[in-house]
Amino acid sequence: MQLPVKISYRGLEKSDQIDNLVLDYAARLEKFCDHINRCDVAIEQTNHTHQKG
Repeated sequence: MQLPVKISYRGLEKSDQIDNLVLDYAARLEKFCDHINRCDVAIEQTNHTHQKG
């Protein structure tokens, strides 16, 4: 069974390399647990606004 994976990006551009990496990890998950029915992944860029002082 092919695990449906939904990848959403927040604060950065979509990347095919990241998509492929996420799909590889999802395929690994499917090997260990066959009753997973979907995988939602959120990729976001952290906002570091702290300054010293």
